[in-house]
This record gives sequence, C-alpha cells and structure tokens, in this order.
Amino acid sequence: MIFPEFFVEHVDITKAETEQTELYIYFDEKAIVPKEDSDRLLESKGFVPEITRATILYGKKL
Repeated sequence: MIFPEFFVEHVDITKAETEQTELYIYFDEKAIVPKEDSDRLLESKGFVPEITRATILYGKKL
C-alpha cells in the first residue's frame, strides 16, 4: 500500500488489521511544525475518536 509522501511525513502507522475483505489502518500524528509556521505559536487540537473510514474499491464500477 502506498501513501502520499506529504501524508507519511506527518503520521506513524501504529496498527493494521484485516477483517474479511477490509483493511483497517491506525495512524498517530507526529508533532512536527511545518517550516513555514515555525515562528508562530501553534496549538494542537488532536484527532477525534476513531470514526474516520475510507473505502477503496478495486476493480469495481462506481
């Protein structure tokens, strides 16, 4: 599985599970301040509970 570079730079994969035909991937956000914002005071709001779900359909017409 390939993720975009900008995404991989900001998260760590903490766990991956399969359940029948579904793949669940859990991420942990890295505490990295972008260079362009290094002179600003930033406040992290964190992630919401595990509710986000993406479905990828391979070989199926939409």
